[in-house]
Amino acid sequence: MKDNVDRRNFLTTAGKVTLAAGAVSAGFASSASAEDKKDAMKGHMHHGAGNGITVEVSKTRCSSCAYWGGMRQASKDGKSVTSLSHGVCNNPKSPNYGKYTAPDHGPMSVWKKWDAVS
Repeated sequence: MKDNVDRRNFLTTAGKVTLAAGAVSAGFASSASAEDKKDAMKGHMHHGAGNGITVEVSKTRCSSCAYWGGMRQASKDGKSVTSLSHGVCNNPKSPNYGKYTAPDHGPMSVWKKWDAVS
């Protein structure tokens, strides 16, 4: 019986340590400067693109698709999209459904134009 109590105590204690570590790291992340966050984002950018990847809407690439779940911004004229990172494909008809794709991935036959572009 003592073994069960020791295991339970260990799991309870380990959970508290994990929660405390998470709280400390969350506090660190929220106190990071904008420059630190920008530097951290560089590792997540496709091919290390400093200013992002700009994709023409006419090329039917992921970042200009209505189903793409990445951070992006349409140009003022609506003819291109700029993105700094990968995004998740949310199109159930796509072979990339549920996967992270690069903003310039494609062309795809199941592509659907994003409403924010012309």
